[in-house]
Amino acid sequence: MLPQQSSVPSNSDENYTFEQFENQQRSIEQEIKKFPLVDPIASPLTLSTLAYNVGDQVIQEKIGRSYLLKKYSHIRGIRGDGNCFIRAFVFGLLDFLIRKKDKTLTQQMIDIIDQHYKYLIEVLNYPEHCLEDFYSITKEVFEKVRDGVIHTVEGLLEHYFSDKTTDLMMTSQAIVCFMRFLLSGHIQMNCDDYLPFFLDQYATAKEFCHAEIEIMDRDCDNIHLMAMTSAFKVCIRVEVLDAQSRASDKFDVFGYTIPECSDKEPVVYLLFRPGHYEIIYPRENQ
Repeated sequence: MLPQQSSVPSNSDENYTFEQFENQQRSIEQEIKKFPLVDPIASPLTLSTLAYNVGDQVIQEKIGRSYLLKKYSHIRGIRGDGNCFIRAFVFGLLDFLIRKKDKTLTQQMIDIIDQHYKYLIEVLNYPEHCLEDFYSITKEVFEKVRDGVIHTVEGLLEHYFSDKTTDLMMTSQAIVCFMRFLLSGHIQMNCDDYLPFFLDQYATAKEFCHAEIEIMDRDCDNIHLMAMTSAFKVCIRVEVLDAQSRASDKFDVFGYTIPECSDKEPVVYLLFRPGHYEIIYPRENQ
């Protein structure tokens, strides 16, 4: 929680500390905005891209010896603004649908979007006027992929995942915003499945979703990943650089699929470093 502004004079230590914190936050936000929402180029995956912020030589060597460089060829950066998982998932799913050219599968995704929107409005009583624009934009991009209007990643980036203009930025953010409400609706629809994730802090699924799911720029946790794959009935693969401890003897590289033991082809492959998700691409012979 941020410290509250006090009534002490502006040159007091307390007020100065608060201002320093605020300035630091603004500086971080401005730095983040220098990066594209979704990197237009999928860069070759190398040791330097995997270990760009790791100074420990032993950890770098562990990363180099891991299976990641053998299994994956490219990485696509995602802006680290708290929405990175949701943005990476949606972009990756649409990319997958474009490559598959499967109208039936794409229509299934549209049906899921429709079903969750209807549940939010008719059962959970969310105000339609607050959600309809976000819903329409999200549904539109899936329909354009289904109909072949958008048939390349470049088209997807240009029209729906760009911040080159204010309108394009709002379009991209609208998709992320709707997906947050879709997640909220799915969790509330299936609240018994997710109780262990929030029962110690929140009395109801609704309270949890209002505080942790629906708010833009709020970091995503495992519950977001589980709910998203459950809602869309798909599988994702997450590769983890476990740097929670900077001690080289505790550093690890591992991966998992969601849901576990799924026999489905992952629609998205993600690289997770503490606090951030990016898209990675398997080598063609994998």
